[in-house]
Amino acid sequence: MVLPCELIYDGECETDNTKETIKNAVLKYLNDTKKAIDDSICPGKNCRAENVKVECESRKRREEDIGHELTKRQTSYVQVTFEIATQFDLTNSTESLAYNELFPLLTAVGNRIKADVGEGKLDVAGFTIAKDGFQTSSVPNLKCPSALKKDGFKCSKNCY
Repeated sequence: MVLPCELIYDGECETDNTKETIKNAVLKYLNDTKKAIDDSICPGKNCRAENVKVECESRKRREEDIGHELTKRQTSYVQVTFEIATQFDLTNSTESLAYNELFPLLTAVGNRIKADVGEGKLDVAGFTIAKDGFQTSSVPNLKCPSALKKDGFKCSKNCY
């Protein structure tokens, strides 16, 4: 079960080195906080971050200039996407009970990251995250290994 997440860093992203620096900083943060999350939020549930991707993006922003005419300016930012994941195990549970147990855990991990963003713990030299620069999906997804396909709340073998 995964909860998609996104961080938006403001700043120019001109090189692969920049992307790698940000990715390493995010991975370091996630690795450093894993034990605290395991101990406090996800004991025995192996909550973890997966599929960290860093992309350089740009968007046009409207601004008002001195002549009171609207102009557009292109700004750059770095988008980091990842998933907070945990094992969705139906061995001793129903789909509903497993979901109701795990969803609050994934949400709590997201809330912890959001609080740390607000405290500047994920800022990287030359890049900052706005207080609202961390978002999570409101609904987690069931994600199956590549050899399996999703079938409700279960992963089944692909049939060809």
